[in-house]
Amino acid sequence: LELRTKLHGPDHELTLGTRNSLAEVLKDQDEFQEAASHYQQIETALLAQRPADAQARRRLASVLSNRARLLERMEKCVEARSLMQQTIDLLATDETDEADETSRRLVLFARGHAAGLDSKMGSCQQALRDMRDVHRGITDAFGASHPATTTSAIKLAGLCIEAGKPQDAIELLDELPTREEAIRLRARALADRGDLDAAVEHVNTLDRSPETLLLHARLLLHSDRPEDAPHVLASINGEAISDSHRFEQAVLQAVIEESADKPLDELARRAFDGDAPALSYATAITTAYRTETVPQSPETAAEL
Repeated sequence: LELRTKLHGPDHELTLGTRNSLAEVLKDQDEFQEAASHYQQIETALLAQRPADAQARRRLASVLSNRARLLERMEKCVEARSLMQQTIDLLATDETDEADETSRRLVLFARGHAAGLDSKMGSCQQALRDMRDVHRGITDAFGASHPATTTSAIKLAGLCIEAGKPQDAIELLDELPTREEAIRLRARALADRGDLDAAVEHVNTLDRSPETLLLHARLLLHSDRPEDAPHVLASINGEAISDSHRFEQAVLQAVIEESADKPLDELARRAFDGDAPALSYATAITTAYRTETVPQSPETAAEL
């Protein structure tokens, strides 16, 4: 980035592309504030150039979408949803142009992301309706066997689970090629339907990634083998997991031990933004486990 800035200037297309790549790397390393600063610098530069054609608008929309995903990682869903709507509105400028199939497809992807954010904010049924419409559009645009359609179906299945329709999710996932994310979702759907044994069997077919192990531990806690959950949690390599996974691991450990010795609020602050819902969750579960005067406080915390 320093070299490109010296060679081309701070607002050149190549410099901005490098800055965007740096922001993506920082986001993947959970350096959220620094990543956000780079995205905002790119937005400012692109807006100053007054994007006048479809290609320029798509470049700006891509940066807006990337920053929305960053805000979602920080659990700032309201701000992320607002940015995603800006992305949709910007791309929709060219969506009616019959020659611009690219913008139409990008609008579908942005609408799918917006539906996921709506579900996170509690509008599960509306999000599910919107995502069904998006999935039909993506299937028509790309064809049933395209990877984009598979990704869309997985996202739709996830929203079916969130909306309390696990059977709809299972039917969708049964039609998909084997894929790790689809298998994890099918396990969740089976668990929601009450078939915990089948859910655990599905998880056992996957590689032992931190996400899979955390799901496995959650399923075991609700099965007839809760005593196996601590062993699964202990197998997670603590140095190789993200801050958000580390927080989830600590919460599950608190439920298993019926205590909150680990600083859940500190882990939540490290994993998410300071005003994220996870921080309130951490405080609530810690209080429930530490308040000995409240009857059945561990059960209260487990329900939280």
